[in-house]
Amino acid sequence: MGKVIITGASGSIGRVVTKEMLLRGHDVVMACRNLDKARKVLDTIARQILREDPDGAVGLASRVEIIRLDLEDSTSIRSFVDSLKGCDVSALFNNAGMINKEFELNSDGVERTMAVNFIGPKMLTELLLPQLEDGAHVVSMVSLASRFGRSDRARFSQIGAYADSKLALLRWAADFGTSNPQFRVNVCDPGIVNSNIIRLGRWFDPLTDIFFRPFISSPEKGARSALRALTEDVTMRWFTPRRVLDLNDWR
Repeated sequence: MGKVIITGASGSIGRVVTKEMLLRGHDVVMACRNLDKARKVLDTIARQILREDPDGAVGLASRVEIIRLDLEDSTSIRSFVDSLKGCDVSALFNNAGMINKEFELNSDGVERTMAVNFIGPKMLTELLLPQLEDGAHVVSMVSLASRFGRSDRARFSQIGAYADSKLALLRWAADFGTSNPQFRVNVCDPGIVNSNIIRLGRWFDPLTDIFFRPFISSPEKGARSALRALTEDVTMRWFTPRRVLDLNDWR
């Protein structure tokens, strides 16, 4: 059984999925930009597993790798893939994402939100193709915002850039799954989750924390659609908190 790669594994959804995949006996690669944060998250996960399933904690250190990955940097992506040469991959979870407040370009000249949410995951997946096992799960995190995305947006907006990037990822996943029937290609949507991604760096963030955040889903609930996409024996599906859609509709 190959490794399970989880990008953004130190984030809210990523840490829940990391823990659950370890409990199911998988070897996991935590692909994170901030290594110090990732190590602290792994320590927390290890303590949780030790409490919940002491047998599952046996040999845990040998089943987890933390490798740096910055999805807005093509050099970092290539370095990450090079570090895994010779390793089989049974699942790839393109989970990392961002909502950038202002219009900014990365070192490759790509708008940062689009780079992290679409260009980076696409490049990572395609570079890992030779190492993906037959039947490997390739899962990408999309969003309800995908429905509001456009391919011809003339002016930058924070939410618009996020929606556009998630629509691009959704359409690419549909094409990728059609072209690669040997894999289980699915996308997932966690719903609105209590995580840092809903902080937009705006004046109303404190009000959101008081009046909105207490009523949205926990990361544990939000991760359920991702876990279904990573474990069920299906392909070309869009898992949402309430239903499963056909990914073919977005080709």
